[in-house]
Amino acid sequence: MAKTTKKDQKKNISISLVTMEAPLSIQKQRQQESKGITKKELNDTSSQENDDLNASELLKFLIEIKNGNFDVKMPAYKGGLSLKISETINEIAANNKKLIKEFSKAQNDIGKEGKLHQRIVFPEAQGEWKTGLDSLNLLISELVYPIREMDKVISAVAKGNLPELLLERNDYVFYGDFDRIFKDLNNMVKQLNLFSTEVTRVAKEVGADGKLGGQAYVAGISGTWKELTDSVNIMASNLTYQVRSISKVVESVAEGNLHRKLSINGKGELAHLTGTFNGMIETLSIIADQVTNVANEVGFEGRLGGQANVPGASGIWKNLIENVNQLAENLTTQVRSISEVASAVTKGDLTRKIRVQLIK
Repeated sequence: MAKTTKKDQKKNISISLVTMEAPLSIQKQRQQESKGITKKELNDTSSQENDDLNASELLKFLIEIKNGNFDVKMPAYKGGLSLKISETINEIAANNKKLIKEFSKAQNDIGKEGKLHQRIVFPEAQGEWKTGLDSLNLLISELVYPIREMDKVISAVAKGNLPELLLERNDYVFYGDFDRIFKDLNNMVKQLNLFSTEVTRVAKEVGADGKLGGQAYVAGISGTWKELTDSVNIMASNLTYQVRSISKVVESVAEGNLHRKLSINGKGELAHLTGTFNGMIETLSIIADQVTNVANEVGFEGRLGGQANVPGASGIWKNLIENVNQLAENLTTQVRSISEVASAVTKGDLTRKIRVQLIK
């Protein structure tokens, strides 16, 4: 085996150092090229890098961006790696600021102005930024859909189309609070539909068909809807009672019973109707009593000259009283004339004659 001289050892060490350094240099070059920096730029800026790029200044800008201050802007360096770093950081800050502006615009357009078709638009977004924005826009769409569907139902209800219900899409299922609102809204529409049907039925039965005693039945209602249903039923009950009471009194009058009065606790026009109706019965009762009294006095008791007296009588009732009194007066005159002639004949006076005034 040949001996290795000191000269050969130095040569081997030199070759080994070159062999070790070469991969590191190539690796660094590849790393810089992957960041968009060519070997030429790296060589051109390696001497300027320590002079141009200030690590403390860079950290200050990065902290500002981390804290949400996107108005910061790094100064423009002469070129090379320092320039690319400053431009990249400034672009990140500018994109974040633009994105925040888009968020604010969407919040105002959708949340305040109700422009539900608006979405967040940011063409520069790539990678995870684009994925995040797509997810956010999808979230807005998922929130907007139930609102639009509820709006359709509420608009239909406002127009009186109560069979309209909130339906789920095949690709959309309501969960959580939306599911609760979905069920509550549909239950409300069903209750309104049932309530409307029952009230219409009672109104038709009582008001149009004359089927008194009808009541609305709406199962499971509460609060205002129950109060409203109860009010409708009370109204129907009151109308039924009033009409039946009037019917009974009218039947009594038709049968000649003028002593029965209408007894309805009411206000306004109903109270006026009750007073007028009872006043009519009272007038009829007085007329009947007076006519009967005159007929008894003149026709049976022989007490001529009797007259019927009905204070406040007017119209046909006044004419009726006047005719009865005229009849009684004529009968009195005729009977008394006959009596005078008869007395004269009894005394032998045959010259007297009965004079009766005929009414044409």
